[in-house]
Amino acid sequence: MKIWRCKLVCPQGMVLPPSLRRLSIVNCRKLDFSACLQSLTSLDILHFRAYNNMESIPLGTNLRVKCLILKSCSELSSIGGSRALSSMQVVSVSDCPKLHEVEQPFTKGLLTKEEKVELLKFTGSMYELM
Repeated sequence: MKIWRCKLVCPQGMVLPPSLRRLSIVNCRKLDFSACLQSLTSLDILHFRAYNNMESIPLGTNLRVKCLILKSCSELSSIGGSRALSSMQVVSVSDCPKLHEVEQPFTKGLLTKEEKVELLKFTGSMYELM
């Protein structure tokens, strides 16, 4: 699921399907999915860029992702600690000024050429992985 440049306010009590495998939120000022992230037990890729309404991501609880990309999330201050990143295959965190749990820029993991192409198609930018 991709949500890009959305200016709508997220409806109260909105639920995303637990079977969702990919979530990308880019440049959305008023959306708040923090309450429904816990139910995403099948999520493989979580990508936030310029998503300034999220203060924390509950990683390491029910939410376990293989690939995490965070870029320019000005209000993000918690991702569940650096231990939450240890089980992920790919991590890229940069330009999140309130997030002090990891030194930035932070990158982890290597992708095969096919995985890079797939991720590029989904996120729309390879910049976050460099």
